[in-house]
Amino acid sequence: MSVRFKRQKPGHFLLRFIYNLNKIPFMPGRKKFHLFLDLEWIFGRLAHEASFFHYPNMQHPIRVKAKRFLLDGINSESTVLDLGCNQGENASLIAQKAKEVVGVDFNAQAIEKAKAQFSAPNLSFVHGEAIEYVSANKGRFNTLVLSHILEHIDDQRAFLMSFRSFFKHIYIELPDLEASFLNQYRIDLDARYQHTDDDHVVEFDREDLRNLLNECGLRIVSSEYIYGMQKYWCEVEPQNP
Repeated sequence: MSVRFKRQKPGHFLLRFIYNLNKIPFMPGRKKFHLFLDLEWIFGRLAHEASFFHYPNMQHPIRVKAKRFLLDGINSESTVLDLGCNQGENASLIAQKAKEVVGVDFNAQAIEKAKAQFSAPNLSFVHGEAIEYVSANKGRFNTLVLSHILEHIDDQRAFLMSFRSFFKHIYIELPDLEASFLNQYRIDLDARYQHTDDDHVVEFDREDLRNLLNECGLRIVSSEYIYGMQKYWCEVEPQNP
């Protein structure tokens, strides 16, 4: 949604004060650049975390948009494995449209909470290793959901290749490195990059992720970039004999 302003805008004391403070030569320009990049990340992160106190859980703008895009690729014939389902919110949502949904997670406590919170005839939760579960249930699922999974995996290509043969469709959602143009400055400066999450091992730009999906034989059917996230629905292409 676009935002319109009056031509005459009210002043902002804090903004004016900081701009004036910036004019004082208290450090070299390059160090100042590094400092401001760090401050931008810190205050941006604090504002993002505060947003979850303002919006009810499933009405947060990030989750509303993600929900719409995710459900666009689900139909009444979808049999879905939600890998790394955590406490089951996405799995429960998908179950409203899909034929069957199984959420799998290695975190036993998260699975117990999912079972306690969500119940439906076509929804179940399993504690264990996803690759073992899907191998034992070959042919049961046609859709794999990977919501905020790949950024935690050391070898993303090997991970995707190990699962692709079991599914026809794969949904991928993760943070978008290009959501802020300031990240390009960080790369150019070789500045310290502030990770979104302590256990993220990679932050993907769009080109690198698209190249990875192509290498793994995943054809992008639709994509969306909004609220700092990149999301893809992919079809699994047949492997060459």
